[in-house]
Amino acid sequence: MRIRQVILFFFILLARQTYSQNGIVYEKTTDSINKHTIDLIISELSYPTGKIFNKTLYCGPNLWERYSKIDTLLKIKNGNVFFQIPVRNKDKLIIKKGKLIQSQNDFNIFWNQIINDFDSKIRIRKLNENELKYYWSIIFFNINEPIFIVENDKYHLIFDFDKNGKLLFVEQIITD
Repeated sequence: MRIRQVILFFFILLARQTYSQNGIVYEKTTDSINKHTIDLIISELSYPTGKIFNKTLYCGPNLWERYSKIDTLLKIKNGNVFFQIPVRNKDKLIIKKGKLIQSQNDFNIFWNQIINDFDSKIRIRKLNENELKYYWSIIFFNINEPIFIVENDKYHLIFDFDKNGKLLFVEQIITD
């Protein structure tokens, strides 16, 4: 009986496909959930319904720094949040403002700007190691798929979804 419990526990761990690398906890999901999410991203960028929003959405500090300079996005008054960002090769943090989108109307304003950013051909891919490290450094939860980089020639955004197709977090990766 004990051996069966150990084997069952091993298979449960294996099925979750969770791994930790450099302190980053990353949990994979099924290919079908990832495919469904990619289809959802493409659809919502082309024909937005707003169904990917569910009560709250974090806008990360890099993206909000750019968006806070756009007049239409200044209509989003509530939801100021602050992120502690580690400075590369230094033992210090900087504080940067982000936004917590908390209403369907604010989401629609925000999402329309995302659509404007991606009016050209997009690519959708998984995050690379540096992108994972950055994202891990600003969040307070484990990284779970589905999570993707949506990019074009100008912008590289992290889209972090839950398994039900709801967008949780969007952040811009600054490329050097």
